[in-house]
Amino acid sequence: MNYRMAAFVLCMVVRFTMAYLVYNARVPHWVVAIFAACVAVGFASIYIFNLRETAFEAGGEVWWGGLRPVHSAMYLLVALLATKGNYKAASCALAVDTAIGGIAYIAHSTSH
Repeated sequence: MNYRMAAFVLCMVVRFTMAYLVYNARVPHWVVAIFAACVAVGFASIYIFNLRETAFEAGGEVWWGGLRPVHSAMYLLVALLATKGNYKAASCALAVDTAIGGIAYIAHSTSH
């Protein structure tokens, strides 16, 4: 397994684990909401200010840069859902976001 594939597998495991942990939340809803809001702001900032255009795990240029607004919006949705205490919907949003990333990786990998 090359390092790009290993990074992808690790990314998917971490993100699905986050979805699982949110689904089984044992922490106050505001903790999940603040975490997700910070991630959303991070993705938006990286996109808006063209930060991190290269990455070791990408082997150079970041191919997923165009997906950052989608990830930002999904994490903002997670934050809003967590604020309402709707952990199940928040975890579904995280799972959908992870699936989007997985599908994008497969599409990118098969086209290059």
